[in-house]
Order: sequence, then C-alpha cells, then structure tokens
Amino acid sequence: QQREAEIEKLLAAAAAAGMDYDRALVCIAHALELSPANEKALRLHETVLANRQRDEQANAIDGELKECRDLMEEGRLEQAETRARALWKRNPDNPGVQKIIRDLGERLRRTLATMEQRTQNLASARREAYLEGRREVVELMKSRRIDDAITRLQELAAAFPDEPQVENDLRRAIAHRDEVARKAAFAKERESLQGLVTSREFEQAVYKTQELMAIFPQEPELVDLLDRAREARDRAARKEAYARRRKDFEELLRNRD
Repeated sequence: QQREAEIEKLLAAAAAAGMDYDRALVCIAHALELSPANEKALRLHETVLANRQRDEQANAIDGELKECRDLMEEGRLEQAETRARALWKRNPDNPGVQKIIRDLGERLRRTLATMEQRTQNLASARREAYLEGRREVVELMKSRRIDDAITRLQELAAAFPDEPQVENDLRRAIAHRDEVARKAAFAKERESLQGLVTSREFEQAVYKTQELMAIFPQEPELVDLLDRAREARDRAARKEAYARRRKDFEELLRNRD
C-alpha cells in the first residue's frame, strides 16, 4: 500500500510537470521501477512522449514559419515560397502553414500587380519622353535649327531603336539640311555668275555656267543661263567685230581724202 501511494505520488508529479517533459518522464520512470506493469504509468508515459513529440514538431514548424516570414520581410519571396511549399507538403493540415501559404499568395499577387503597374508606368513615361522628343524636333525644324533637330533625332534614335519613324525623320532632316546647303551654295554661285554678266565678262560667264551645271545638274535654270550667257557673249562679239570693221572703214575713208 505504501508502494502504491508512492507510485500515485510520482504519477501526480509527472502530470503536474506540464510541458517539462524530461521531469515528467523521470517521475514516470521511477514509478515504473516500482511497478513495471502499472497501466496508469504506462499510459501516462505514452501520453508524455506523444505530447513531447507533438510540441517538438510544432516548435520545428514554428521555426520554419519564422524563417519564411523573415524571407518575406527581406523581399526574398521566391525562396520564402519554396520553403513554405515544402513545409506545406509535410504539414498540409497545420493552420499556421496554411496561413503562410495564403499570405505568400497574396503577397506575390500584390508584388506582381506592383511590377505590372511599374512596367506600365515606365512604358507610359517612355512613350511620353518619345513624344516630347518628337515635339522638340518639330519646334527646332520650325525655327530652322536643322542641325539641332538632327542632333535631337540622333539622340532619339539611340534611345528608341524600336521606333522606325525616328530613323525616317532623321533621314529626311539630313536630306533637308543638305538641300538647304545646296541651295545656299547655288545662290552664292549664281550671284557670282550674275556679277560676271554684269561686268560683261561673258566668256567667263559661259565657263562658270558650265562648271555650275556639272556641280548642280538638278538646276534646270542653268540651261537657260548658259544660253543667255552664250547669246550675250556672241552679241558682244558681233558688236565688237562691227565696231572694228566700222573703225577700219572710217580709217580707210580718211586716208582716201
């Protein structure tokens, strides 16, 4: 009877140990030493072992959940998802695991939505920068700042290689600049040609016109200028020849007298 009282005391101490499983197991071990076949001690022993295993698993799960949360806080969502899904496969019914799977899903959805919005914002900002650049080019062309417009178009072509219109505009701007320069050069040469005609240097005017026709073959005006220069040269030559003949005739008349 005294032994039974001691056993009950040990088992009561084991039950009172709560989550101090090592202490509870020591008390149960002493009780089993006194009565190895004691059913109550054996059942309590199984219960304590099961509870300890359950709590150890729960603690391990909590530790992994904390690691997943830490990864989420650091923004390492892919790693967090990998860890969480591996944990979920082992513990599909654990409420904490189920919650972190839901939280991760929501976090990933928000992150994806943010990335999509950012992509849209970047695309919108890029498009606006492109359009603003095109507007600048238009204003530069209106102001006849062609070289500045070409420089801006070259910048746009480098920044927006997927916009073929920029390359087209750049080619047109360069062609326009070259045409303006050609016309300016032609106007200058034409003025020089007109000076030769005015100073009655008709032979030089003919040569000059022929040179210009080789340099500016697309200027049909030069054909007419050449004809007029030749006509003026020939007319001047005729007048000069007539003047010489008349002078000679008058000289002849004076000599006869």
